[in-house]
Amino acid sequence: MKAYHGTNITDFKISKTKNSRYGFPVLFFATDISLAKLYGEYHASKAYLKGFKVFEAELPTHCNTVDFKNKNSYCAEFNNLIVNSKKQNVKILKIVNVIDSPSKEFFKLNNSDIIAVFDFDLINELKQVYEYKSEPYNIAIPQPSLNIFGKEVTEKREEVLNQRFSTELKQQKLFQK
Repeated sequence: MKAYHGTNITDFKISKTKNSRYGFPVLFFATDISLAKLYGEYHASKAYLKGFKVFEAELPTHCNTVDFKNKNSYCAEFNNLIVNSKKQNVKILKIVNVIDSPSKEFFKLNNSDIIAVFDFDLINELKQVYEYKSEPYNIAIPQPSLNIFGKEVTEKREEVLNQRFSTELKQQKLFQK
């Protein structure tokens, strides 16, 4: 079966030693390429990049399958399913009828099958099928400014400083006499 993985990593390679957010190695694929693109875009935005890639993998069709009954993947039930599958030494888990999106910022209702691959040796023919490239985000570092507080605050500040300065001048003149 064909499945897709979106990433911002330009030289993406499968690593058996890199842990997922679950604390163990697992790679997630979607049967819907638009969901994989959305994940690629999401990961790129988190890294302040505007480029991402989508990879297609050929995965075995015989695998453990669970019907998620059109429920959202952001729930304890989904997390427990992944963790328990790892504990039971499942090699590939196909979760059908899942509503998924990368985050609230990148929320789109995507009904896709999600494939969790625990045994990376079963991933065949991983190839890049999509790339989006653009200029990296311009991360502007704020520069010091004389008027960082806005006009009203700056005018009030100047007024207070002028009062202090004139008071100090008066005191100096009195002291000099």
